[in-house]
Amino acid sequence: MKTIILSLATVLMFQFSAIANNDYGDKELVKSSAVSISLVNSELAEMIQVSEFLEQEEKFFIKFTKEVQMITFYNANGEVEMVIPVMSSEVNLGMSLFTGGNYTLDFSIN
Repeated sequence: MKTIILSLATVLMFQFSAIANNDYGDKELVKSSAVSISLVNSELAEMIQVSEFLEQEEKFFIKFTKEVQMITFYNANGEVEMVIPVMSSEVNLGMSLFTGGNYTLDFSIN
């Protein structure tokens, strides 16, 4: 799994140019008509080097300054939807993980 994520992230990284400081604010990563994704706290935003949402390709890529151990997904009600182990500083998420609505992500970082 890690190899797949790293391979995809490496290939896709060269296509991405957006930086983590976007027009959505400190905590919000993605805002589209279908889904909104934000961080649990704005301090995590300081650890993001690159973030990109490609709506047509239905992919979301984030590169951190440190290794991410796991990601916890929370729905709009604050309930845990899923927890995914990552063990990498580069995270590539397919939008199929998000059924629509508002999500909050918590990244456990070393």
